[in-house]
Order: sequence, then C-alpha cells, then structure tokens
Amino acid sequence: MKTSRILQLAILTLLAILVPVLGHAATSPLNYPYGLATNASGDLYVANYSGNNILVYNPAHAQTGRVTQGVSGPNGVAIDPSGNLWVANGLSNSVTNYSSAGIQNTAATITSSVYNPTAIAVDGLSDVLIVNNYYLLGIWPSLLQGEPLTTQTFGGASITGVATYKDLFLVGGNNNSFYGENYTWVQQGISQQLPPTCFAPAFDTAGDLYCGNIDNTLTVVLRNSDTVTMLAHLPFFPNGIAIDTKRGWIYLSNGTGNEIAVYSINGKLLHTIK
Repeated sequence: MKTSRILQLAILTLLAILVPVLGHAATSPLNYPYGLATNASGDLYVANYSGNNILVYNPAHAQTGRVTQGVSGPNGVAIDPSGNLWVANGLSNSVTNYSSAGIQNTAATITSSVYNPTAIAVDGLSDVLIVNNYYLLGIWPSLLQGEPLTTQTFGGASITGVATYKDLFLVGGNNNSFYGENYTWVQQGISQQLPPTCFAPAFDTAGDLYCGNIDNTLTVVLRNSDTVTMLAHLPFFPNGIAIDTKRGWIYLSNGTGNEIAVYSINGKLLHTIK
C-alpha cells in the first residue's frame, strides 16, 4: 500500500507540471484537492495540489480567495489558534505561513528538516506538526527556530494524516493509527478500536475523532470512549477531512473527482463543491 501511494504521488507530481499546460486548471478551480482545514468563521481552506494554490470557500461554499505565493504542490493545510494559515508544500520541500488575509509571512517559512511534507497540523500552543514523506513526524516550536523539538517514526507505518486536539495528537495511515499526549506516543491509545486505516483524521471541538478511512468509509471515535460509529460508506477515497462543528458539517476531499463532499455530522451527503 505504501508503494502504491508513492506511485500515486509521482503521478500527481507529473500532473502538477502537465495540467496547467493542458489548460484543465482554467476550467475547474479544484485540481486534485487534498488536505482541508476550517477556521473559526467557518471558512474552508483547500490544498489544491495540482493547481499549486490554496482555495478559500466561505460557509455558503462560494470561493472567496486563492493563495498562490510560495505554494507548490500543497498536500496539507492547517489553521493555528491566531487564525494564520500553514501550508505543507510537497513539491518545494517547505512549509509556508500566511495571515488570515492570505499575506505570506516569509520569516515563518520552514525548510530545515522538511522533505516532501505530506500532512500538517497546529496544536493549541501553536506548535507545528509536520509529516515528512509519509513516515516521519516532526514537531516545530511556535517560534520556528532551529530543528524540530522532536521527531518520531512509527514502526514502518505509512503516515498520511495528522490531527490535534489541545495536547492530544493523532496520526493516521494506510495500515495503523497512533495517538499521543504531551509528545508521548502510544499506539492505538485513544481507543482499542481506533480505525487502523484512518487515512484522513480530524478532531471536532469536543475532541471526537473523525476518520476518512482507506476502505472508503467515514467513522467517528467518541472522546473517552471505545465506541466507533460508522457514519457513511463513501463513493470515493477521502484524501482530506475537516470538521465545522458549529454548522455540523464534515468536509471530505475527493482528489480524483476534483470535488469536496459536504456531509452532515450524522453522515448524510448534503452538498458537493466542484
């Protein structure tokens, strides 16, 4: 599975070069959407991988912004507690930072020890968590000085997504999932039934964990509970996920379909952003 994911990434890299030449990006704003994030106002940020940009949608699902400066093959996006945007750029081996207005803060660019960043999250202390090349998690301090605070591998597991809730962290992958608190990592500690294929993880504001799984399903693991609830069987493979708790919406990116599916908190398909 890890090998096939690496092959998929190679194909995407080629598409990022060829698609603008072929003109597809001009007819469809979504061009292999990958990682997703929402801010406190309910705006949706989309890592538009093959479009080499970040697309911004308001709660009415109308596109209201596009971030391009410093963006190169974005795999992941995250919003920090101050409302700033963080982007994991797979093609330029960097992580870039932007104000809520989309203005790049070049002083906060991370390039040291970053290689093909594939997922990103920011915790409650504004520490930045970056997954490198599907296997190495690094945690950078909020001041972004020097090397990461710590790095962690996960026994050869292919790590595809990372999510945070206060001091709780979750990394998901093709064949295993791990969680930790205060940078101490424990395999499958959040629940004995934690989905082992939580490819795209996200927490809501209550700390419940939502997983877009590699078997085309959407599940939720309740905080402090071993209960895993099936929300939906999906017609596509979810590349990214974001939760809008206030409105009760779950966003799922369908990369190959060039669309974002909007589900209710109980797993009902409400809308599709194309």
